Amino acid sequence: MEPRALRELPSVDTLLAERGWDRRFSTATAAMLAGSVAIYALGLPWLAHVQDLTFEQTLTQGFALFVVGDLLKLYLAAALLPVAWAAVRRFRG
Repeated sequence: MEPRALRELPSVDTLLAERGWDRRFSTATAAMLAGSVAIYALGLPWLAHVQDLTFEQTLTQGFALFVVGDLLKLYLAAALLPVAWAAVRRFRG
């Protein structure tokens, strides 16, 4: 598969959101967590290969530096999504 074709595939969290997983905190959190896991699962081996890193270096440079911020951002977004959907429902009538 060409890199451009791969970029055009929908993400895991997008597919779950299209199925309504973005309507409640618990399912929004699960969908976003699944998306993050997919990103790390594909990104960390790529980083290790391109940068010729050991497993420990890969975890330090590609995971440990980002995971706390990613989880905080995920939690905040999952908390705000149901509120945003409620506002949309009120606005639409």
